[in-house]
Amino acid sequence: MSLKNILLFALCLLLVTAADAQSKKHKQYYKKRKAAHKVTVRTYTDTGSLAKSTYNSLDSTTADSLYSFAKTHIGIRYRYGGTDARGFDCSGFVLYCFKQFGYKLPHEAGQQRKVSISQTKETAQKGDIIYFGYYNKRSRSYYISHSGIVASTDGGKIWFIHSASNVGIRLDCLDQAWYRQRFVGIGRVIEPKIILPANSDDGVPIPSN
Repeated sequence: MSLKNILLFALCLLLVTAADAQSKKHKQYYKKRKAAHKVTVRTYTDTGSLAKSTYNSLDSTTADSLYSFAKTHIGIRYRYGGTDARGFDCSGFVLYCFKQFGYKLPHEAGQQRKVSISQTKETAQKGDIIYFGYYNKRSRSYYISHSGIVASTDGGKIWFIHSASNVGIRLDCLDQAWYRQRFVGIGRVIEPKIILPANSDDGVPIPSN
């Protein structure tokens, strides 16, 4: 075998070894990511049946009932494109919760904003949809990339429940830097007349960390 062929063989062997190492690295990464997204609180085989058996037609359009239903899903993992208990993406979770109470929303945060009535931080109430994103200088408009459901506005602080890409369904506060910097707006789908007072008995379990 000539020196040229030997060098060529060695180079090929080196490339194969490097590719194999990279493959193992990616496998380890996705294994850790999968473990991080594992459901740690509850898993429902059919959350639709939970809604039907828990809420009747008399209270199925109230913001309190919407939030009560939404918080039973805390801990379910994030899943891109997900709209059921196997995992939710952000807009999929909003879509799913509202669907249980007769509201049809699009599966896209930006489209959800278009079909909701704009609110301010001061007029926001439990059951409203909160939106996040960034400003596109080229189009001179906001790109909506994330949505959640307002859980409480008590004490002037806006808490919301949503499907976060790193942990799944959880509660967060708009005061947190990441959300405050990316806040775009709030929209209302539920009629104001059926939203119960902010000091109702159904309090928000504020996260400890």
